[in-house]
Amino acid sequence: IISWNPKTGAIKVLKPVELETSALLILPILGAASAGSAAMVAKESLEGYLKVSKSILGKVNVKDLFVVRVSGDSLNNSKDIPGGPAEDGDYAVIDSKYKNYKNGDYVLSVIDDHANLKRFYREGNQVILISESRSEIPPIYIDPQDFPDYMINGKIMRILKNIKK
Repeated sequence: IISWNPKTGAIKVLKPVELETSALLILPILGAASAGSAAMVAKESLEGYLKVSKSILGKVNVKDLFVVRVSGDSLNNSKDIPGGPAEDGDYAVIDSKYKNYKNGDYVLSVIDDHANLKRFYREGNQVILISESRSEIPPIYIDPQDFPDYMINGKIMRILKNIKK
């Protein structure tokens, strides 16, 4: 069961959806996030569930995880994300409880109700969201005082490739 707070944009998994009889986890797919300009409206849209082997994700708390589809190419050269780079149509596994963001972390953030996937840097009070793309995509510079609704919804833990035939 998933809860979404429209005022804060926070997504909370209320009950872990886990197969106890196998080594598979079932993670909710909560829509898509832009890997480009911050232009995709952030709204919870349960699209289904992704089955993932526990060994692929390592030691994580499954109740804190959800998945978004990658839309765009701003992380198509991101070699530091496990399973990356993140290409259009892939799945990004997000840890919603991760809070100790460091420079260089890959994050799901919300700017003016628009979800995006970027590399995070902080310089003083300024947040810089960087693309790692084969295309020229300029960074996004945020002063959180100017965007009281700006938030980071979680850290990208892994990219799961969507193999298209």
